Amino acid sequence: MYILYIIGASQAFFLFILSLKNRKNKANAMLSILLLAFALHLLFYCFSIIFNQFASISILRSAFPLLYGPTLYLYIQFQTQDYPKMNVNHYLHFVPFIFFFVSIVVALFINKNFDINNNKSTLYTWGRMIVISSFAFYGVASFQSLKKHKKQVFQKLSYTENVDLNWVRLLLQSLVFVWGIIIAIVFINKISHFIDIETERAIIYCVICVYVFFIGYNGLRQSAIITVFKDNESLQTKPIRDEQVKDYEQVYFDKIKQLVEEEKLYLNPKLSIKDIAERLKTNVSYVSRAINNKAENNFFGFINQYRVREFERLVIIPEKANYTLLAIALECGFNSKASFNRIVKETTGLTPIELKNKLLHNLRP
Repeated sequence: MYILYIIGASQAFFLFILSLKNRKNKANAMLSILLLAFALHLLFYCFSIIFNQFASISILRSAFPLLYGPTLYLYIQFQTQDYPKMNVNHYLHFVPFIFFFVSIVVALFINKNFDINNNKSTLYTWGRMIVISSFAFYGVASFQSLKKHKKQVFQKLSYTENVDLNWVRLLLQSLVFVWGIIIAIVFINKISHFIDIETERAIIYCVICVYVFFIGYNGLRQSAIITVFKDNESLQTKPIRDEQVKDYEQVYFDKIKQLVEEEKLYLNPKLSIKDIAERLKTNVSYVSRAINNKAENNFFGFINQYRVREFERLVIIPEKANYTLLAIALECGFNSKASFNRIVKETTGLTPIELKNKLLHNLRP
């Protein structure tokens, strides 16, 4: 089994080295720390199995799980929010890891035969409580950050591909599921001892090996998101008094509709609310407020309604009869089959093929 752990550790180190190519990016820096923590955690465990002389030192691995939550949470923060540099609050997230790591080092210095996995050890009890609390706290915080980010995507972009961080959401959901099973196994094992401690650890470390690949593969492919959200709020715009808001919203909304419809801006698969604001020589907040209040929709829904209408127009044209639905969808501004199918279903209540058949049926005399 330890061969699997060695492969996992090697893979983590390899991905860590790859992530260093863009270490100036703060999100990538967090990804690098996360992968390094995985690598050291697995490596120390391998040493404890293969080399008895490293058994005492290898218990330092117990502190590395305290890096998983903070680094993943900060990765999301740096991907979705514009921080010029890391501040004191960001560094505070690493205090529990440093405290626990130093505590183990001190315990080893005092007693070289110290075993943190001894259930009677005070450090063992506190360590487990801190790790479980860390997973719970950062799990909730990460889900909240992703929820806030998703709302921002719908308010400012007309697409979600490569910016929605769905892979992080999937990772968190699977982590909750897997760690729930692991905690259940640990709890049941305390009562019935139906599996030994080594089997319990094997399950945990096998899960870590899988997540190393998943995080490394998706994290290294993830492009910077925050640049997409940078607004043009610095653009000088005449302030609007409260009593003028409703009138200005209607004026802006009329201009937005005219611009989008006449120039068919919705055909641009990467259209953002910033693009429209720049064309109207105003700022994003005015455009966003006008769409939200007058269209009673967010920017994502507003633009994709036009794309669905364009699809309804093109799909019944005889010249498009031999085109696939996806080919027509791409002409309409959609940039993936998955988003096209989902948006058409949400907008019309029908799948694309059902919508096409309905429209063709209505054309028949």
